[in-house]
Amino acid sequence: MLLCSLLIGNVCVNSAISILFDDLTSGTVALVVSSAGIVVFGEIVPQSVCVKKGLAVGAKTAWVTRLIMILTYPLSWPISKILDCVLGDEVVSYDRKRLMELIKMSTRNEDGLAEELKIAVGAMEISDKTVSDVMTKVHVRESEYGGGESYCNDVFMLPSDTTLNTKTVAEILRMGYTRIPVFESDRNNIVSLLFVKDLALLDPDDNFTVKTVCGYHEHALRFVLEDTPLRVMLEEFKKGEYHLAMVQRIVEKEGHDPLYEVVGVVTLEDIVEEILQAEIVDETDAITDNVHRIKRRRLRDDYTHFLDAENSSFQISMQMQFVTIQWLTANLPAFTTKYINRNVIEKIIQKNVHKR
Repeated sequence: MLLCSLLIGNVCVNSAISILFDDLTSGTVALVVSSAGIVVFGEIVPQSVCVKKGLAVGAKTAWVTRLIMILTYPLSWPISKILDCVLGDEVVSYDRKRLMELIKMSTRNEDGLAEELKIAVGAMEISDKTVSDVMTKVHVRESEYGGGESYCNDVFMLPSDTTLNTKTVAEILRMGYTRIPVFESDRNNIVSLLFVKDLALLDPDDNFTVKTVCGYHEHALRFVLEDTPLRVMLEEFKKGEYHLAMVQRIVEKEGHDPLYEVVGVVTLEDIVEEILQAEIVDETDAITDNVHRIKRRRLRDDYTHFLDAENSSFQISMQMQFVTIQWLTANLPAFTTKYINRNVIEKIIQKNVHKR
């Protein structure tokens, strides 16, 4: 009915202008003046204004529109009813892809809303992406530390038989990851996860293996295929049971059964970063971007090298150790047997002698 009212009113106004100028002037002059007036003031100017301020103009002229609808009601109502019966009700809808294109156009035109609209686009694009689009890929290189360990360019992994001595703990802290995949024999055979917090109360002198620590804590380990929709993965992470999953790919070789190959790691942080369209850097990250390997500029000194006994300290003789203990207990009350056991003092001295 609104469409019929506007079109009928438009035709009436155009016809009235033509008839009025025809009565005032000659036919040729009336044709030129009325056509120019209708095109310039009836089409070009209103459409140019409404392209940028259409909602504002519509709101302020709503009373004019209602007046036109009332005046043209005897004609517009029956015509609109006939059109509704023949064509059906008009339903204006935008699918997700069309809506994303409109948002992207707005992002280019409105600099102030760029960040907010970027997040909206990132959230809607999740349904079109899979885990392989956001995962941290596994690229294996030769071990730098021997003993069968496998350290990757983008994914730091440990074999299950690795001894958690001082050197290994120092390396784990230096890498800056909070969850570390653990494998047996082959990197595709991921068996458990080691959390850095599991090392908090661990004494490196006990020489526990990674397998022993992981067997005690038994953190949840999940595997997903690389073509898993990102939306499904987000729903899994939202349950809170786990926030890291190993990504696998099915490899089919002629004459052999299909095999699962580990191709990457996906975390909740990866999905959130994809929604925000930006990298999230926390206080433990050693790098800001796993894809481009951009290292983070440290705001403070790295003290993990003090955990490495081989590089930062050396052994002293028993005579020097005895003299040191005697001097400490005689001159510093804090080192007397009232406050600290002699065996503890010996271990402190053995592990904390540094060259200058």
